[in-house]
Amino acid sequence: MSAPPVAEIIFMRHGETDWNRASLVQGHEDQSRLTPEGRAHVATVARSLKSEGVTMIIASDLHRAQESAGIVAHELARPVLTSPLVRERSFGILEGGPRSALVAEVTGIVGDVVVDVDCAPDGGETLHALTARAAAFFALAAREWSQERLLVVTHGGTIRALLAAAANRSLQGTHWGEVENCSLWRVPFPTDSAERPTN
Repeated sequence: MSAPPVAEIIFMRHGETDWNRASLVQGHEDQSRLTPEGRAHVATVARSLKSEGVTMIIASDLHRAQESAGIVAHELARPVLTSPLVRERSFGILEGGPRSALVAEVTGIVGDVVVDVDCAPDGGETLHALTARAAAFFALAAREWSQERLLVVTHGGTIRALLAAAANRSLQGTHWGEVENCSLWRVPFPTDSAERPTN
Protein backbone atom coordinates (compact mmCIF):
# COMPACT_ATOMS: atom_id res chain seq x y z
CA MET A 1 0.00 0.00 0.00
CA SER A 2 1.36 3.43 -0.91
CA ALA A 3 1.77 6.15 1.69
CA PRO A 4 -1.00 8.77 1.90
CA PRO A 5 -0.33 12.17 0.32
CA VAL A 6 1.30 14.76 2.53
CA ALA A 7 -1.01 17.33 4.02
CA GLU A 8 0.32 20.58 2.61
CA ILE A 9 2.78 22.43 0.44
CA ILE A 10 4.88 25.25 1.87
CA PHE A 11 5.37 28.27 -0.40
CA MET A 12 8.13 30.80 0.25
CA ARG A 13 8.73 34.13 -1.44
CA HIS A 14 12.34 34.73 -2.50
CA GLY A 15 14.66 36.98 -0.48
CA GLU A 16 14.95 40.73 -0.92
CA THR A 17 16.62 41.83 -4.16
CA ASP A 18 18.40 44.98 -5.21
CA TRP A 19 15.43 45.70 -7.49
CA ASN A 20 12.99 45.30 -4.58
CA ARG A 21 15.01 47.88 -2.71
CA ALA A 22 15.11 50.21 -5.72
CA SER A 23 11.33 49.80 -6.34
CA LEU A 24 11.82 48.47 -9.87
CA VAL A 25 9.41 46.16 -11.69
CA GLN A 26 10.87 42.65 -11.82
CA GLY A 27 8.38 40.27 -13.45
CA HIS A 28 10.22 37.93 -15.82
CA GLU A 29 13.23 40.28 -16.06
CA ASP A 30 16.11 38.29 -14.60
CA GLN A 31 18.82 40.82 -13.77
CA SER A 32 18.02 41.43 -10.10
CA ARG A 33 20.11 39.78 -7.39
CA LEU A 34 19.58 39.12 -3.69
CA THR A 35 20.91 41.76 -1.34
CA PRO A 36 23.22 40.63 1.50
CA GLU A 37 20.28 41.15 3.85
CA GLY A 38 18.08 39.10 1.55
CA ARG A 39 20.53 36.19 1.57
CA ALA A 40 20.83 36.31 5.36
CA HIS A 41 17.04 36.38 5.75
CA VAL A 42 16.63 33.35 3.47
CA ALA A 43 19.20 31.43 5.54
CA THR A 44 17.41 32.29 8.78
CA VAL A 45 14.06 31.11 7.42
CA ALA A 46 15.67 27.97 5.99
CA ARG A 47 17.04 27.04 9.41
CA SER A 48 13.55 27.45 10.87
CA LEU A 49 12.32 24.83 8.38
CA LYS A 50 14.68 22.07 9.50
CA SER A 51 11.98 20.42 11.61
CA GLU A 52 9.37 20.53 8.83
CA GLY A 53 10.47 17.35 7.08
CA VAL A 54 10.92 18.96 3.66
CA THR A 55 11.98 16.31 1.13
CA MET A 56 12.11 18.35 -2.06
CA ILE A 57 12.45 21.99 -3.07
CA ILE A 58 10.78 23.36 -6.21
CA ALA A 59 11.92 26.78 -7.43
CA SER A 60 10.91 29.26 -10.07
CA ASP A 61 13.40 29.41 -12.93
CA LEU A 62 14.14 33.11 -12.28
CA HIS A 63 17.50 33.90 -10.68
CA ARG A 64 16.21 35.49 -7.47
CA ALA A 65 14.19 32.36 -6.69
CA GLN A 66 17.00 30.04 -7.77
CA GLU A 67 19.49 31.85 -5.53
CA SER A 68 17.07 31.71 -2.61
CA ALA A 69 16.37 28.01 -3.21
CA GLY A 70 20.09 27.28 -3.32
CA ILE A 71 20.52 28.78 0.15
CA VAL A 72 17.60 26.75 1.47
CA ALA A 73 18.90 23.58 -0.18
CA HIS A 74 22.28 24.08 1.50
CA GLU A 75 20.64 24.43 4.91
CA LEU A 76 18.23 21.50 4.48
CA ALA A 77 20.43 19.24 2.33
CA ARG A 78 17.60 18.67 -0.11
CA PRO A 79 17.47 18.65 -3.93
CA VAL A 80 16.06 21.50 -5.99
CA LEU A 81 13.91 21.12 -9.10
CA THR A 82 13.04 24.06 -11.35
CA SER A 83 9.60 24.90 -12.70
CA PRO A 84 8.66 27.90 -14.87
CA LEU A 85 5.05 27.37 -13.75
CA VAL A 86 5.86 29.21 -10.51
CA ARG A 87 7.72 32.17 -12.01
CA GLU A 88 6.42 35.69 -11.39
CA ARG A 89 3.75 37.42 -13.47
CA SER A 90 5.20 39.01 -16.60
CA PHE A 91 4.88 42.79 -16.76
CA GLY A 92 6.04 43.06 -20.36
CA ILE A 93 7.39 46.46 -21.40
CA LEU A 94 7.25 47.75 -17.82
CA GLU A 95 9.92 45.38 -16.52
CA GLY A 96 13.03 47.18 -15.35
CA GLY A 97 11.11 50.43 -14.91
CA PRO A 98 9.73 52.07 -11.76
CA ARG A 99 7.01 50.32 -9.78
CA SER A 100 5.02 53.56 -9.99
CA ALA A 101 4.19 52.52 -13.57
CA LEU A 102 2.10 49.61 -12.27
CA VAL A 103 -1.18 51.50 -12.41
CA ALA A 104 -4.63 49.94 -12.26
CA GLU A 105 -5.13 50.12 -16.02
CA VAL A 106 -2.33 47.59 -16.60
CA THR A 107 -2.37 45.55 -13.39
CA GLY A 108 -6.11 45.06 -12.93
CA ILE A 109 -5.72 46.01 -9.26
CA VAL A 110 -7.28 49.09 -7.65
CA GLY A 111 -6.02 49.77 -4.17
CA ASP A 112 -5.71 46.25 -2.82
CA VAL A 113 -8.59 44.70 -4.78
CA VAL A 114 -8.44 42.80 -8.07
CA VAL A 115 -10.98 44.42 -10.41
CA ASP A 116 -9.97 43.02 -13.82
CA VAL A 117 -8.23 39.66 -14.29
CA ASP A 118 -7.99 40.18 -18.06
CA CYS A 119 -5.85 43.31 -18.41
CA ALA A 120 -2.07 43.39 -18.72
CA PRO A 121 0.78 45.69 -19.75
CA ASP A 122 1.90 45.45 -23.38
CA GLY A 123 3.69 42.12 -23.73
CA GLY A 124 2.71 41.15 -20.19
CA GLU A 125 0.55 38.54 -18.52
CA THR A 126 -3.01 38.79 -17.24
CA LEU A 127 -4.02 37.61 -13.80
CA HIS A 128 -6.25 35.12 -15.62
CA ALA A 129 -3.13 33.59 -17.20
CA LEU A 130 -1.19 33.70 -13.93
CA THR A 131 -3.94 31.77 -12.14
CA ALA A 132 -3.97 29.23 -14.97
CA ARG A 133 -0.24 28.66 -14.42
CA ALA A 134 -0.86 28.23 -10.69
CA ALA A 135 -3.55 25.65 -11.41
CA ALA A 136 -1.21 23.83 -13.78
CA PHE A 137 1.42 23.68 -11.04
CA PHE A 138 -1.01 22.08 -8.61
CA ALA A 139 -2.00 19.52 -11.24
CA LEU A 140 1.68 18.72 -11.81
CA ALA A 141 2.35 18.44 -8.08
CA ALA A 142 -0.58 16.06 -7.63
CA ARG A 143 0.69 13.84 -10.44
CA GLU A 144 4.40 13.86 -9.65
CA TRP A 145 5.05 14.74 -6.01
CA SER A 146 2.10 13.61 -3.92
CA GLN A 147 4.43 11.70 -1.58
CA GLU A 148 6.87 14.59 -1.14
CA ARG A 149 6.95 17.28 1.51
CA LEU A 150 7.39 20.23 -0.86
CA LEU A 151 8.86 23.66 -0.29
CA VAL A 152 8.24 25.91 -3.30
CA VAL A 153 10.39 29.04 -3.65
CA THR A 154 8.48 31.52 -5.77
CA HIS A 155 7.25 35.13 -6.03
CA GLY A 156 4.70 37.43 -4.44
CA GLY A 157 2.20 37.61 -7.28
CA THR A 158 2.49 33.90 -7.89
CA ILE A 159 1.78 33.08 -4.26
CA ARG A 160 -1.44 35.12 -4.45
CA ALA A 161 -2.47 33.19 -7.58
CA LEU A 162 -1.54 29.87 -5.96
CA LEU A 163 -3.71 30.67 -2.94
CA ALA A 164 -6.63 31.42 -5.24
CA ALA A 165 -6.12 28.25 -7.29
CA ALA A 166 -5.83 26.14 -4.14
CA ALA A 167 -9.16 27.51 -2.94
CA ASN A 168 -10.70 26.83 -6.38
CA ARG A 169 -11.63 30.48 -6.86
CA SER A 170 -10.90 33.34 -9.23
CA LEU A 171 -8.72 36.29 -8.27
CA GLN A 172 -11.51 38.61 -9.45
CA GLY A 173 -12.70 40.69 -6.50
CA THR A 174 -10.10 39.31 -4.09
CA HIS A 175 -7.88 41.24 -1.72
CA TRP A 176 -4.35 41.69 -3.11
CA GLY A 177 -2.56 41.46 0.22
CA GLU A 178 1.11 41.95 1.06
CA VAL A 179 3.45 39.00 0.49
CA GLU A 180 6.72 39.84 2.20
CA ASN A 181 10.13 38.59 1.14
CA CYS A 182 10.85 35.17 2.69
CA SER A 183 7.32 34.85 4.06
CA LEU A 184 5.92 31.31 4.28
CA TRP A 185 2.46 30.26 3.11
CA ARG A 186 0.94 26.84 3.74
CA VAL A 187 -1.56 25.37 1.30
CA PRO A 188 -3.33 22.00 1.48
CA PHE A 189 -1.76 19.56 -0.95
CA PRO A 190 -4.07 19.21 -3.98
CA THR A 191 -5.96 15.96 -4.27
CA ASP A 192 -8.30 16.83 -7.16
CA SER A 193 -6.31 19.25 -9.30
CA ALA A 194 -7.51 18.10 -12.69
CA GLU A 195 -9.93 21.01 -12.81
CA ARG A 196 -8.81 24.34 -11.40
CA PRO A 197 -10.01 27.87 -12.10
CA THR A 198 -8.31 29.76 -14.91
CA ASN A 199 -10.12 33.08 -14.57
